Amino acid sequence: MNKRLLKEISERFGAKSINDGITYVGSEIIYKEKKYKVQQTGIKIPKNEEEFDLFKASLEPFISQINSVNVEISNHPENEGSPYEGCNGSLFELFDNTRDSLLYFIDDLKEKARPTRLDLDDFMAFYRPFHFYPNTWGIYLDIEKLANQASRIYDFNRQLSPLERISRLSMMDCCLLSFFKTYFHEMYHHKIEMMATKFEIILRKKVYYDGFHKFYCNTFDTDFCLEEAFANVYGLNKSLSFLTEKEMVNYDILSLKRLLRESILRTAPKGYRVSYGITQLEPDIQKDFENKFIEILFDYSYQSILGESPTGINTAIWKLFTYKLDPLINFDNEVTFIIPV
Repeated sequence: MNKRLLKEISERFGAKSINDGITYVGSEIIYKEKKYKVQQTGIKIPKNEEEFDLFKASLEPFISQINSVNVEISNHPENEGSPYEGCNGSLFELFDNTRDSLLYFIDDLKEKARPTRLDLDDFMAFYRPFHFYPNTWGIYLDIEKLANQASRIYDFNRQLSPLERISRLSMMDCCLLSFFKTYFHEMYHHKIEMMATKFEIILRKKVYYDGFHKFYCNTFDTDFCLEEAFANVYGLNKSLSFLTEKEMVNYDILSLKRLLRESILRTAPKGYRVSYGITQLEPDIQKDFENKFIEILFDYSYQSILGESPTGINTAIWKLFTYKLDPLINFDNEVTFIIPV
């Protein structure tokens, strides 16, 4: 990938953070005023059986530290962190028609799915956008918290009735589910950034900073924070298809989906938890809701930047924008493992 071009995008359309330094093993990074030590860099996403064996071997030291005895399944101490810092959920700063569209979105979802959800906090991973971090952008994962989430999945399954339980589900299986669900969740934030970048190239305006970023921060910590909802949807769906297609976990995909929805999504924080209802729907209807979200996001950004509403369209037309969420990150990219200092 061309790092020089990414830096140019950051300079023209972003706002470089003062915390954008050089990352290496042993270095420290700051996220939401907390320091984290880099444990491993260059973690490659496995593409074949040999690479999966090496990847699983890298997880073994953390699995050995897991205490998987009687994890409280009603509690969920970790979730994925925001791509941005300083967001405050200022719904009053949204445009009136944006609030109306968001209310309609949630009401429409409630008619089709009735999730049970709880309020929670904290995080286990985050994505640094290249608009703000041209040097250290990418996906950062707290490997200890990922292991704790794996323990939660494992114990949740173990406490199910024999008819509901997935037999032979190992701790390594749960670690793979935990890692890839979270990895693909963070990748979705990157996909959103890439869509904004496409608009920036066309409009020559700061779409990500003045549009997408503002929308996220104004809806943060509410159920209107739909970027987190669809990041969870993508994380769930993509991780299961990835792992089962490559036969790295050999279980029924519907059983795995039910397990992750109940053990992770049902008890997720505001915004994130909307995914519990969305993933209850058929895939085509999930895509319809995602297109509604994209239209809301584009409409808000257009108004924020250009001072007027764009021409309204049938949200189904977004289906024709085939590569709207086509990412730059792919399986040749690397992620970073971190732990709190």
